[in-house]
Amino acid sequence: MLLALLTAGSALAEDRPRQRVGKVTLRVTQVFPETHQALVYDKATNKHVVVTEGEQLGKYEIVEVGDDELIVRVSGRELVLPAEQPTTPAAPAAPAKPADPGLLDPYATSTPAPPAAAPSGPGPLDPYAGIAPTPAEIRVVVAPAAQRAGGSAAPLDPYAPIATPATPTPAPAKPDAKPPVVAKPAAPPPPPAPPAAPAVEAIRLESMTLKRGELASALGDFDSLHKAIGFVRTGTGVRLTTIAPGSYFHGMGLRSGDVVTAINNAPLRTLDDAAAAYARLGSAKKLDLAVVRAGERGTLHFALK
Repeated sequence: MLLALLTAGSALAEDRPRQRVGKVTLRVTQVFPETHQALVYDKATNKHVVVTEGEQLGKYEIVEVGDDELIVRVSGRELVLPAEQPTTPAAPAAPAKPADPGLLDPYATSTPAPPAAAPSGPGPLDPYAGIAPTPAEIRVVVAPAAQRAGGSAAPLDPYAPIATPATPTPAPAKPDAKPPVVAKPAAPPPPPAPPAAPAVEAIRLESMTLKRGELASALGDFDSLHKAIGFVRTGTGVRLTTIAPGSYFHGMGLRSGDVVTAINNAPLRTLDDAAAAYARLGSAKKLDLAVVRAGERGTLHFALK
């Protein structure tokens, strides 16, 4: 019974009409077996497309890319599409070889005439015989003046070497001639002298009176103090690097470059010395500043009121 069923199924399958594929719209232009790809022209879209095995292009399934064919599946059927063969261009025709003018045609009907023989005679022919020169062709050659003058002068030799005029020898210099005097170059001007150093102002000797409030105000205004005076500490005291002209301290007689070594006979070497001197100004009645200026020592005396 199983055999009967298989036979009946096979008969039904053969009797079933196959689906029509229709017109194939693909044209294989070139195949690339190494990469399993092909270049096809789709007439439905009027475009060239690169397809790969397993890809779907419209209703066509790309099954396999062979060496010179493409296998596709459409409507349940597989179609083998051969690749187009490239056309080989025809070789250009060889140019016609020109005939050799030196070869004779054995079948030519006419025979070339032999060259005319030179006429025989007792002697050679004169090529210029019978041709009279025209007046324009006649050239008169005049002999050199020495030959035309006549006499016993010997004829000139046209091949004699041409004499070269002798080069005059310069006259020797006289022994008592003096050599030319060569002017000595002018000595360069001496360099300009450096500007003279400004005269150092002497340290004031007379005493000066200061108001205690004005001095305290000048020392307490740190903003103005920073602009009017600059200083650095040294091993012997405090060097005043800047004293602004017109400032309160310039009026006291202090100058830029002064080194203050002591205040009221107390050495000034550290910040503690400066702080102690500032604290004693409130009750002091005088102010003595020991100053060193350009190597000279002196003392500025002030009376505080």
